[in-house]
Amino acid sequence: MSVAVNTSQFEKGDIIFETNAPATHIYVLEKGELGVKYGDNPLVEVGSIQEGESFGESALLIGGKRSATISCETQVTVKSFDADQIKDMFKKWVDGKLMCQCLLIEMINSNERRRAQALSKDREEPRSAVLTDLVNNAISSIATLAETVRHPEQLIEGWKDNNAFLVTGGHALIRQGNDSIEIGSDTCLGASQLVLGQDPGHSIAVDSISHPLAGWFIPITDQYNKLTEHNKGLAAVARGIAHKTARSAVIS
Repeated sequence: MSVAVNTSQFEKGDIIFETNAPATHIYVLEKGELGVKYGDNPLVEVGSIQEGESFGESALLIGGKRSATISCETQVTVKSFDADQIKDMFKKWVDGKLMCQCLLIEMINSNERRRAQALSKDREEPRSAVLTDLVNNAISSIATLAETVRHPEQLIEGWKDNNAFLVTGGHALIRQGNDSIEIGSDTCLGASQLVLGQDPGHSIAVDSISHPLAGWFIPITDQYNKLTEHNKGLAAVARGIAHKTARSAVIS
C-alpha cells in the first residue's frame, strides 16, 4: 500500500495551520522556510523548519491536535501526506510502524528540551502522556525480551550494527553537541542518525551509565531500507523527521 503525496505552495506570511487545529496530515518542507510558534497570547517563536524537514507530526500521534502554529517565513513548497493512510499502512507493517515510533520518540524528547529552553522553563517536568503512550504502544509490538545495557560500549556496538536503542528504564548521561542530557525511560538513541546514514557514535557521547539501561535494540537501518524500496513517500516522511531531530527543531 502506498501513501498519496500532494504538493502545495504558500506565500510569505501564510499560516499553514494553527495551534489546536485538527491534525489530519503530516508534511515535508520541500522549499523555503517556516516559523514555529507556541502559546496562545502572545505566540512565542521557538524555532524554524528547514528544507527537507518534517512538520505536523501530531497527526500521527494520539489526540490529533496541533501543538504549534506554523507560518511561512518565505514562499514555500510543501508535500503533504494523509495521516489516516499512514496509520492504515502501519496496521499491516509492524516493523515500519516501530521504526517511525522510534523516530517520533527521539523527536519528542528533543523538542521538549528545546521548547523548555526557548520558553525559559525548567526541563524537569512530567513527561507528556503522548510520549508515554507512544513508548507503550511501541513496546507492545516487540516480541523479544528486553535487553540490559551496562556499559557504553554495548550501545556503541549496537549502533555499529545499525540498531537504535529504545530505552525503557535506567539512567545514563550522554552528550549531543553542546548539550549534556540525562537519559532514563521513554527515549530512543540513534534512530535519526541511522536513517540519515550516519553512525550515532559520531554525534552521541555516552559519558556514564549509573543504572543499567533496559530496553531493545531496533534494526532501524534494515527497516528504513525496506521502506525506501516499497514506499518512497513514507520514506521521505521518516527522513524528514530524522533531519528535524538531528537539527533539534521543535514538534508541531
